[in-house]
Parts: sequence; C-alpha cells; structure tokens
Amino acid sequence: MKKIFASLAILSTVAVLFSCAQKENTPSGGETPGKKQEVEPVSLPLTFVLPANAEKTAWVAGDKIVVHGEYAKDQVTVTLAAGDISSDGKTASLTVDGLKPYVREDVGSTLYAGYPADAVDLLPHCFFYTKFNTSNRYLLAACNDAQNKFQFMEVCSRLSFSVNGDFDSYAITGRKDAVTGYEALQVKITDKEQNLNQYRQGALVTVTGKLASGAQAIYVPAGTVLPSGFDLKFFKDGEAKKVYTEKEEVSFKESGLDLGDITADLTGFQQAIDVTKAVNLAPDGNANCYIVTEPGIYKFPTVKGNSSKSVGSVESTNVLWETWNNGETVTEGSLISITMFEGGQFYFEVPSPFHAGNALVAVLDENETILWSWHIWMPETAPTADEYGYAAGCKIMSRNLGALVDTQPGVMADPRSFGLFYQWGRKDPFLGPKEAGSDESATFVGTAMTTYSERVTQDQSSDDLEDTAAMPTTFLTVTGADWNLIDDREAWGDQERSNKKTIYDPCPYGYRVGGRKRGQFYEPDKNPAVAATFSADVEKAYYLIGNPSAAFPLCGYLNEDGTYYADGALVWNTHMDHDTANSTYCMLVSDGVLKKGQKSRSIGASIRCETYDE
Repeated sequence: MKKIFASLAILSTVAVLFSCAQKENTPSGGETPGKKQEVEPVSLPLTFVLPANAEKTAWVAGDKIVVHGEYAKDQVTVTLAAGDISSDGKTASLTVDGLKPYVREDVGSTLYAGYPADAVDLLPHCFFYTKFNTSNRYLLAACNDAQNKFQFMEVCSRLSFSVNGDFDSYAITGRKDAVTGYEALQVKITDKEQNLNQYRQGALVTVTGKLASGAQAIYVPAGTVLPSGFDLKFFKDGEAKKVYTEKEEVSFKESGLDLGDITADLTGFQQAIDVTKAVNLAPDGNANCYIVTEPGIYKFPTVKGNSSKSVGSVESTNVLWETWNNGETVTEGSLISITMFEGGQFYFEVPSPFHAGNALVAVLDENETILWSWHIWMPETAPTADEYGYAAGCKIMSRNLGALVDTQPGVMADPRSFGLFYQWGRKDPFLGPKEAGSDESATFVGTAMTTYSERVTQDQSSDDLEDTAAMPTTFLTVTGADWNLIDDREAWGDQERSNKKTIYDPCPYGYRVGGRKRGQFYEPDKNPAVAATFSADVEKAYYLIGNPSAAFPLCGYLNEDGTYYADGALVWNTHMDHDTANSTYCMLVSDGVLKKGQKSRSIGASIRCETYDE
C-alpha cells in the first residue's frame, strides 16, 4: 500500500474499530462526546467479584485492576490490599478515589474494569470497551451495577494440560494456518450486552510462551475453532524437543479444553529452522522477490505478491531451482539449504559460506499443487539505483533483475550480470544464458523449464494469471501472439492506464517493472537526446545509455518457442501498444543499434526495475 494511504488506514482502524463506531460513541440523548462537560472525579465504594468456578479462585494482595469511565486518560489502577479481600477470597471491597463514571441513557452501567492491569491497554476513547494487549493471558472484564459491584467474566477460553519433561517453553500452531490467538483483544461488557470478542487485532497462527510448574494453560479467545487441529511443540533453551499433535477439529468453548497428561502422546521432532533467529525480509512490505546478501535464517509472509491476500492452505515447501547464473556446475543446497512453513511465514536458511545466485521457492497444497512461488535474489552485492542522467525519466536499478553483479564497461560482460528472463506480465523468472552469445541456459539444479504451447485459457478472464502461479517453471509458447488474453492491468499494470504495482510484479519491494517514462530510453525515437547517449560494444557484449551511463549486457532473450536468441538484448516496458494485438513496447538492441521494439508478450526478456514509492 502506498504511504499516502497508510496514515489514513491506521487512523480509520483506531477511530472506527477500537474507538467504536460513531453511532455507538454518541449517547442516545444526542450529545456529542467531544462537547461533553468535564466530569468531576468522585470517590465510590467498589466491590470486585470473581466468576463462579473460575480458574482464579481468590483475590490476593497486590492484584491490580483497571477501572475506567468514558476516557482512558481517567482510568484508575486499583491495587488490592489484604484487608480489602473477603475471607474466602471471592470478593474484594474498597473505596476508590478519582473515578469518573460514564453516564448513558442506553445502559445502566457507568464504570468498566479489566484484570490484570498490565494486560489492559486502553485507547483514548474507551467508553464501555476494555482492550487487552494479548489473548494468551488469564483475562477478566466487568461492568458495575447499581450497587457498584463488578461481577467479572473470564474473557478467554483455555487449553489445559500437564506434561513431564525437560522443557522451558512452548509454541502452539494452528494447522493449515488456523489462528490461535491475537495481539490484542477488545471486549464490550455492559449491563445490556456481553461481547467477549468485540474486536480482534493482529491474528497469530503461532503463539509462544513459557511453561509454568504444575498444570499448564494456554489461553485462546472464546469460540476459537481450529478445523485441522494444532501442533503443540516443546523446547529447551530454544532447541526443539517434543511435539503433541491434534489433527482433528478442535473447538474451544467457554469452559475450555483439558487434554490431561499428554506426556505419553509426545513424539520427537526436529525443528528444521530456529524461527526465533529469522530475519524478516518484509518489514515494510511484501513482494514476489526478496534480496539476500549474506548467510542466515530468513522469513517472509506467504501472501500473493505485494498484497496481503493469503496464498491458501499450505502443506509443504520446495526449492524449485537454484542457479549461479553461469555455466558452472551448481551444488544443490548451496543457495538455500532448508525451507519450512509455519504460522503464515515461509522460512529458509542460507548456508555459510555465502554463494551468489538465484533461487525459486514455492509453497504447495496437500495435492502438491504449487500455490505461489517467490524469487530469492542473492547477488554478490546489493543493487543500487541511479537516475543516469534521467535517461529513464526516473531512478532505475544498476543491474537487470536477477543479475549478481553490475555490467562493467570496458571488459567482457560477465554472465553473472545478465540477470533472468521474464515473459511479459508474469512474476516468475526463467534462466538467462550461461555466457555471452550462447543459446544454452545457465546451469542449475532442480526443476527444468518445460513449455506449454497453448494459451492458459481461451477467455478474457484474469484467472489466466492465477493459473500461471501454479506453473512457474513452464514457458508459455504462443508464437506470434500473447500467452493469454487478460487485461494487461491485471499483469504488470500499464502505467499509462494504471500506475499501481500489481501482485504479479516481479521486482523487489520499493521497485517495479520499468516504464514510467516510456518516451525515454524505452522508446528512443521519442527522445533523440537520450538516444544520442547510446553506445555499444558488441564484441564485449554490453551497451551504455545515459550520461552518466547505465550499463546493460547484450544477453539475448528467449524466443516465443522458449529457445535462446543469443544476440542483442531486449528490456521490457510496462506499456503496451493497444493498436497492435499482442504487442508490448521494449528497449531493443539489435546489431549494435538501439531501437524501439514492439514484441510479442510471449518472449522472455530482461527487466530493469525502477524505484517505486510503495
């Protein structure tokens, strides 16, 4: 999402969801909360009552309870003393100063409470809502009655169990990406309504915690259903030890679920990747390509491109292929040694020593159908961006997408600077040639490229692109035509008609397929001044454009039939020629001459990403 919308989205979420809808914020008498007169604080005798048959059997000295009226700023934290608590511990009574009751015509309750205080996280306008900063805690909430008695309710259900073993922590994960908890939970409890799940924020597939002595409890929002069960893993000092697995549907009623002693049901397992050490590759936003430049453990969310849309029910992961971008024999696992899916995240490990290259990884469903795939770009050094004398009309990358090094003027072009090839509109890459002038691909390990000689479908449906997500190593060979019939804005987004980065854009976060200023070097006939900066060294397989110069390799491209064309170069533009069927503009270099190209979208060509404000 573009930054221009981010603040609006955040404000909207806070104002509408956590701060309540406006129609609920306004008292039925018609007065507006913002115009209310300031309520004078009062002292009131309050009584706090634990639920019957509750997990917490007694109040104890030091327990802290948050009590509030209309505004969070007026909340009072009550600390119980031994003299406040009844002999059976079920009730606590004391006089509390500084209270500001919230009087409304539609409810009789005027004060609201939450326990424990360190889990209560109220927003500026809380009204009769209580927000907690977690769901994996023992949580209580209540409202007062006419006698200022608070009859508390347990907010969450619980998974109870006991276990013997040398463990210090756990991780519970909903199978098939089911949600087990939330980062925040908001409840609405008045004398008219008791809603324990009024709003949930930050869904968590995996919830972790420390093991206590004796009986254990993991708390989940009441009513949580895990359709395919869960995995409950146990660790010692971060090392995986045992796992308890439920594969059938699990439903958490208000009374909770007691597994009893599960020690005999534990099985051994090896945590493939220490997820606690994973570096998040998408802290700012998602993409179809992620750049890694050193060994380590990494993760990214399993969503479609730059969207937040889940790829579906993941059963397994796979490395489809690895390449070093030249003719050397590739060692399997030299780029990515382990992959794993957990909690909506794709985890992978890059072994040491680091080896530059490219890999394509994927997630699959239970039928081993590919749901989505991602390009892991592992260059020797991270690419940079420059304007190159504004030759492209904006900043562009210093190398082609997938290139491991920049093309260096004056020397023979290194095949590692060639990058990867893409059919127009598709997100998944195909291998470049193993060396300049070669009609053979770079060497690789993994799944070989196959070809498919028909359009994906024969109608004008955007499902065509969805179909290609399941076939990322298949080159669609449709001679003299497009490989599909979709509207181009569903693919890379023709920037003359849509300036948004699409979920099929193959560039990393912060970049998109080039072409914002198509009249620059992408169509040199429209800008003679830029075209005049062009020079080529065909023998050394590179060309230059711009001042200062951007260097491009003469790396050829893939013909419509999937064979390699060894001469020249072709760089895709997002813009399409709408007057010529199946034609797309590109920067074409042929016989050492820069030309405006109009090529079939079935060709596999290079991409030079341009900067993009996400």
